[in-house]
Amino acid sequence: MAQGEDSLSAFDAQLAALRRKTEAGLAARAKALEDAAGRARRGDRAALEEVRRAAHKIRGIAMGQPRLEALMREVETAAAEGRLATVAEALAEARAVAAAAKRTDSGSAAAPAASPEGATARKPRVLVVDDDRAILRMMHLALGRMGGFEVRTAATGDEALAALEAEPFDVILLDAMMPTTTGPELCARARALPRQRGARLVILSAATPEQLGAGGSAPDAWWRKPLPPKELVRRVRALLAPPES
Repeated sequence: MAQGEDSLSAFDAQLAALRRKTEAGLAARAKALEDAAGRARRGDRAALEEVRRAAHKIRGIAMGQPRLEALMREVETAAAEGRLATVAEALAEARAVAAAAKRTDSGSAAAPAASPEGATARKPRVLVVDDDRAILRMMHLALGRMGGFEVRTAATGDEALAALEAEPFDVILLDAMMPTTTGPELCARARALPRQRGARLVILSAATPEQLGAGGSAPDAWWRKPLPPKELVRRVRALLAPPES
């Protein structure tokens, strides 16, 4: 029992450390968003695309902050439509929301779930692709420790393609917006590989397919970010569950 408690405490500590890194990443992205918004107000219309992308990224890591996520959605839409006044108003409220969230504890991590009955000896293989390394590590930890999966990660399109060509996966989780290769594009590449023929492909994004105008190949599922660790594990398990007869 003591050993199990020690293991859970270590898991909680790892998740807490990763949450702190995610919060640090949120601060960095918020600064980039503010800088781009400032340039847009000074007449640099090209900066609006940076505003839109930065807001989209913040939506993807605003875990447990629904109001901040909604404000970033508003900023993203307003930037795409060139409505600078709306961008400024939403950013002003987002600053207040983010400041309040800093003073609130995000809560403890969920306990590791038990392995499903009748599981095979081989652990299901999951590939996670995301250019935000803090989120990547959090998903790796949740799926590996809580879910009991064998997890590989990739932070770039090239890393993802190398992993896809190296071994088969049961589930492939793809961030929609990446700097060089998008999630839908990687989805199409994965579907073309014989060894990934049985893989379940999922796009993770703060936006809908319609909002992104996503091309490439259609995934098996499109999940809205952010997903709490326990919910992420639950959904991956559901993907792997045999169909009901």
